[in-house]
Amino acid sequence: ILRVIPAIFAAATIIATFVMAHKFINRTTAWLSAIFLTLVPLNFLSMSVISHPATLQVFFIVVGLGFCCRFVENWHRYNLLIAVMAAGFAFACKYSGFFLLLLIFFYLYFFVVFFLFYIIIVLKFYTFFFVICCFLKEMLLV
Repeated sequence: ILRVIPAIFAAATIIATFVMAHKFINRTTAWLSAIFLTLVPLNFLSMSVISHPATLQVFFIVVGLGFCCRFVENWHRYNLLIAVMAAGFAFACKYSGFFLLLLIFFYLYFFVVFFLFYIIIVLKFYTFFFVICCFLKEMLLV
């Protein structure tokens, strides 16, 4: 059983890499990334037949990055929730999965800060514009 679980996650990682590259880039890149992940790093294949947490961590990082890209694409909250859950599972496998959590946090933090900054600037401009229009309207009516 301890050899089957990493092998399943290794195959799922290759499939998730293919699907993510096909969705966000193109089909040729998807095939190349799947072949590259399968053949080039022989350490990945050797770890997939022994019980090692790196195989599970790579799967959860790929899934987390895929759902982060989907969140940026269509802004559904469930994509962000799945990305954060995958990042948490990656962190549960090994401590280096924490960097995916940091990536999601910094992206959301900077997005919210810049979005709110933009909204404040736009609202101040429209408020100023509205006050000027009201003032001109009163001046013209008098």
